[in-house]
Amino acid sequence: MTMLHRTALAAALILSSGAAKAEDQGPYRPLTSYRLAITSAAAATASAPIGSQTRIVRIICSVNCLFAFPISPIVSAATVPVYLRADELDYFRVSPGTYVHGYAKSTSGTIYITEVGK
Repeated sequence: MTMLHRTALAAALILSSGAAKAEDQGPYRPLTSYRLAITSAAAATASAPIGSQTRIVRIICSVNCLFAFPISPIVSAATVPVYLRADELDYFRVSPGTYVHGYAKSTSGTIYITEVGK
């Protein structure tokens, strides 16, 4: 198999595997940032919803934590929590108007939330 054939085959495999679309990839610009103090004793919910123009958030926790994106601050039981280890950074697709709701796995800490855009 020639190098050209291998390159074409690799490109076809990547395209057929559902690779991320160009618009889903960074770089992103920060729109707004805030933090949420969390404890293991009780869950905390951000006081304001995610902005109307935000579709992606960047999240990092200072401690092992669980968080979710409920549609209202009082409907947290219906959301599926996501586990994030301390100091691991990740990006999540969100719906505008949802909230960030979270709690620490053991000790008190902070969830740092940055709403990002293109």
